[in-house]
Amino acid sequence: MEVILKKVFIIFAAAALAASVSIQSFASAPGGSPGVIELSNEAVSKKVLENGLVLFAKESLPKDLVGISVKVRAGSSLEEEYLGSGISHLVEHMLFKGTRTRRPGSIEKEIKSYGGFINGSVSQDLTEYTIILPAEHAGHALSLLKDMLLNAAFDAAEFDKEKEVILRELRLNNDEPQSLLMRLLNETAYLYHTYKYPLIGYENKFRALRRDDAVKYYNRMYAPNRMAIAIAGGVKPDDILAKAESEFKDFRPPNYKVIGLSPQEPAQIGRRDARKTIATNLAYLAVAFHSTGILDEDLFAMDVLSIIIGRGDNSRLNTSLVKQQGLAHSVTCWNFTPRDPGLFVITALLDPGKLTALAEAIAGQVARVRSGAISSDELEGARRMVIGDYIFNLETLDFQAGNITSDYLFTGNCGFSERYLKGVQAVSLEDLKRVANKYLRDDGITTAAIVPETFKEYPEGGLVPSTAELPAKKIVLPNGLNIVIRQSKKTPTVSITVLMAGGLAVEKLPDNGISNFTANMLLKGTSNRKEDEITGAVEKLGGNITPFSGFDGFGVTINVLSGDLDTAISLLYDILASSVFPEDEIEKARALILAAIRAEDEDIFQRGFYLFRKELFGNSPYALRHAGEREAVSSLTRRSIVNFYKTYTLPGSMIISISGDVDPDALAGKMTKIFSALRSGEILKKEMDCAAPGRVNVRTIRMEKEQSLVVMGVMTAGALDPDRYALEVLSSVLSGHSGRLFDSIRNKAPLAYTLGCFYKSMSHAGFFALYAACAKEKVSRVEQGLMRQIEDIRKRGLADEELLPAKRELICSHGVKMQTNEYFSQTAAIDELYGLGCDDIFRYKAGIEGVTGEDVKRVAVKYLDPDRYSEVVIAGEQAL
Repeated sequence: MEVILKKVFIIFAAAALAASVSIQSFASAPGGSPGVIELSNEAVSKKVLENGLVLFAKESLPKDLVGISVKVRAGSSLEEEYLGSGISHLVEHMLFKGTRTRRPGSIEKEIKSYGGFINGSVSQDLTEYTIILPAEHAGHALSLLKDMLLNAAFDAAEFDKEKEVILRELRLNNDEPQSLLMRLLNETAYLYHTYKYPLIGYENKFRALRRDDAVKYYNRMYAPNRMAIAIAGGVKPDDILAKAESEFKDFRPPNYKVIGLSPQEPAQIGRRDARKTIATNLAYLAVAFHSTGILDEDLFAMDVLSIIIGRGDNSRLNTSLVKQQGLAHSVTCWNFTPRDPGLFVITALLDPGKLTALAEAIAGQVARVRSGAISSDELEGARRMVIGDYIFNLETLDFQAGNITSDYLFTGNCGFSERYLKGVQAVSLEDLKRVANKYLRDDGITTAAIVPETFKEYPEGGLVPSTAELPAKKIVLPNGLNIVIRQSKKTPTVSITVLMAGGLAVEKLPDNGISNFTANMLLKGTSNRKEDEITGAVEKLGGNITPFSGFDGFGVTINVLSGDLDTAISLLYDILASSVFPEDEIEKARALILAAIRAEDEDIFQRGFYLFRKELFGNSPYALRHAGEREAVSSLTRRSIVNFYKTYTLPGSMIISISGDVDPDALAGKMTKIFSALRSGEILKKEMDCAAPGRVNVRTIRMEKEQSLVVMGVMTAGALDPDRYALEVLSSVLSGHSGRLFDSIRNKAPLAYTLGCFYKSMSHAGFFALYAACAKEKVSRVEQGLMRQIEDIRKRGLADEELLPAKRELICSHGVKMQTNEYFSQTAAIDELYGLGCDDIFRYKAGIEGVTGEDVKRVAVKYLDPDRYSEVVIAGEQAL
């Protein structure tokens, strides 16, 4: 139940009444020639009830899952007399706190008992409730949703507790520079329109809210004619619509009163600037221009323009400001288009001393765009990104259901996705120049910046879905390379992961971060390709390529449309066989990594989790930082990186995992022919000793934050140990909105807002950790609450009613992840590296189903020793 500040990027998926899409000229057939992408015809059925509620249903794969989206026209811009209070967010929270027939906490527990998940979110114009669960329980989910939407209890005691929880969330947001930046930007860009108000509200206005206010707002806004419900997945549309109609036909009466008409924002005729100082080392900059609403014909050109300017590795701003001039560590751009005119936004993370230079450089790039200096290749690449986003997002049912409701409530048209794609394809170079001059005017600039408290040089003038899927096929080449191929014809997409044995497991403190550094450098040039011909080339195809580095390996994942598979394979071979590691690119990458390390150190959660591992694993490589320590990263040389590359990018310690719309036999032959040429070499074997702490080890760190963080945990089984399944079930029992920690530490005694539990297994060990963010004065009580739950499970084990929902939740979560090719390609590669086998992913369900209550109690006693654990406390200075 988080507040989600959504940029409505308007790539709505699967919302056409007949969603068969044929995309000419933007898709490449095998071999790179222009082709046609055809998506399966998955019709959306619609039913409008007499009370005005609109229902949608869509039969889609996988057939064993269902995604349900309910959207309500209730958001921070529509709160009328409660504007600025965050009442939409408060009401969204309260719908999870019980109904006339369901006690607080029972809603999440009921969904979990079905093996599903439920969540809520709020934006400027809408509130959404999303459920994803096994298909056979779709009817139960509709009954529960009806109860929440109609019969929320607003229990007085729960209301008071939830207000305290949200106040902590509000203060937690005050510690996040990005959240502060967007709040400052909206408050400055909008003078009259209600988009200026923060989603979570202002503290004084929020404190003034009473239970009667929330009930009044709930009854007013949650009227049937202000709502839309979509069900997508393994359903028969006629049957599920009949069930939904039966549930909702007697909903409360419609409300035809016009609600939330926002004042029209006057044209901006002069630049506006704002800044805020906080305890930070980096600067955060936002530059914005007033843009279009969702129903404006200029929407299409503005969206394409945002991609050309600032999305992706080869975008204008990233190429010029990050890679060439080094003025920023990262930069991005998007066109935010809600119901009413939104903002065209550019944001950047940078060193404070470069604010003025960066602002001038952004202004220069915007001026070039206004002059029409855009190439046909840039336009084509941006179009491909839109197409790629659309198709890749089709993989998940929650995306499909959520965007059906978004399409309808924002535009009144279920076919808006089709209209949007056609509009994007029709954008011309002339359109881009026209909208740039119309909207990106010098006198319409708004800037906002978050800067360090010590920074004094800010300029006064401002800143410028599938058929039956085949099991995985594995081949081993003569040079030792393992290749895994899995066919999934749900969408015309392919994900390729190449994983090399490495990561933290092979690092020492002096070279900490070399795996991450090398992974990033794989995209910076080969003997055949320049840097912009790697990441930028994939993005122009509508795909993406991402380096990664973990505990036991590092590598690259490439996602492309299936017609571009040959291009992806050629590129992959090139970076594995002939990366050249240009010296200038090494220095650019070093600067970005060092900036990321500084940003990690300023984030209470990232710093807390890293320091916890450091305390837990001691001298083991698993105690090291993934990005590397500053001293190590600063001292790494090109020679050391090249040597690391030559040592670990060897076929004998490498897995290439492919999942998607492929012919496994034909692809196996092609991969054998190409990758047999990779050089062989001696494989280094790394032994590791992970000894669990023999005592309680607690470390306290001070940070200038309003909230504190507690992280405590133990060393546990590794990936090959069968105990991993029982540990996952234990984690599920403790975590989530219906878990023990949430119930005991947030619901019954509101001590913390954010809390949870997670289990991670690596090749040589694993760890099990509990965490909670709270006020400093409540740290001791939170620690006691966490330990109390551990001791209870060690002593009494689990109640029968806890075990089955936890197992169902894990199995459903696994099914949700399995919707995407990327998840399979990455997981199968890691499982092969660990020695589990690429088909272990298919044994997960049986492994979880086989866990008993005794198993969970046994692993709790075995690992969760109250006399042998590590703990890190991040103590907020401002709370002292």
